[in-house]
Amino acid sequence: MIETTDRRELDRIYAEYSDMVYRLALVRCGSRADADDVFQEVFLRLVRKSPSFESEEHLKAWLIRVTLNCSYKLLGSAWSRRTEPLSETLEIQDEYDGEVFDAVQSLPEKYRTVIHLFYYEGYSGAEIAKLLGLSESAVRTRVQRAKEKLREKCRVQV
Repeated sequence: MIETTDRRELDRIYAEYSDMVYRLALVRCGSRADADDVFQEVFLRLVRKSPSFESEEHLKAWLIRVTLNCSYKLLGSAWSRRTEPLSETLEIQDEYDGEVFDAVQSLPEKYRTVIHLFYYEGYSGAEIAKLLGLSESAVRTRVQRAKEKLREKCRVQV
């Protein structure tokens, strides 16, 4: 049993899962500012609700589900629908820059999410289906279509 009322346990969870939560938020939202907001909200909910988890996998699934829900909420808000993204004029080098990341980010949201969960987080199709509330065949189809779109993008750039 994992208790989230202990400060040391919260620190361990943050250290172990913060990168995963941020990457998923960034993939879902498409901007660092929105990803930062989602990231903060996920860990605030963890602290405020202090849930108990049966296992490490239960904790990880909870963090992913809350990250997805927070990103849905942010992207569906009236504020988000009325804003225009700023063109990023500053060159920022970080671990999320690169051709592969940019190609994945250019995919539609439904493909970005399954690609991220499958390749970056190592979830199986069945696990992704359960997390997203989809059928396994829908997940397989989305992964396949995303891979086709990525191949097309790579051919165009070469």
